[in-house]
Amino acid sequence: MMNQPNNKTYEKPAKTKESILFDLNIGVFIKKNRNAFKQGGNPLFKLTQAKLGNVIDVSFQQIQKYEKGQNAVPPYKLM
Repeated sequence: MMNQPNNKTYEKPAKTKESILFDLNIGVFIKKNRNAFKQGGNPLFKLTQAKLGNVIDVSFQQIQKYEKGQNAVPPYKLM
């Protein structure tokens, strides 16, 4: 008799209030530091969402989501 595949789907656990606040705080930190770097004076070194995305290998849309706290930033992206 063959084993039948497990048809249970994985459901993500609901986000807690603490995890939502954590994601939002990380996003605010990213945006604040990106903008502080951007205001450093030299226009050649402005750090846009697109440039930051290229550095950490994600799209600028993903950077927007990180900054708004809509998506959690994976820890390996913070290193």
